[in-house]
Amino acid sequence: MDKMDTAVLNALAEKPFTPERVKQILTQLQKQIKATQEKDAQGVKALQAELSELQQTSERIFEAVGKGILPLDELLQQHSRRLQTRRQEVLAEIASHKRRADMPAIGPRQVKLFRKALTGNVCCRNKKGHFC
Repeated sequence: MDKMDTAVLNALAEKPFTPERVKQILTQLQKQIKATQEKDAQGVKALQAELSELQQTSERIFEAVGKGILPLDELLQQHSRRLQTRRQEVLAEIASHKRRADMPAIGPRQVKLFRKALTGNVCCRNKKGHFC
């Protein structure tokens, strides 16, 4: 029975996960990622515009305080903190978009590793000898 189980699982691991099929799956995934990256690029552009506006607003506030036009009261400090917090959020969002954009190309090595991971999950056994 054990030989039969192994043969069936090996067939299941090999048939649907041929190198050609895995490459096709990964290529489709890469196309979807590229479409997402294009959308992300538009998002980054909008975030950069918001970041620029936040920086200009902060600079105007600091200039007005420096010239004595605005008093440095609690309300102004709270507003300045909110601007700084939003600036940090925008920078984090931009960094997140840029990390997603760094997708490696899909070559034979990626196909082999992905295929190995897929087939390994089908053919593995746990410590008690049961199939995972």
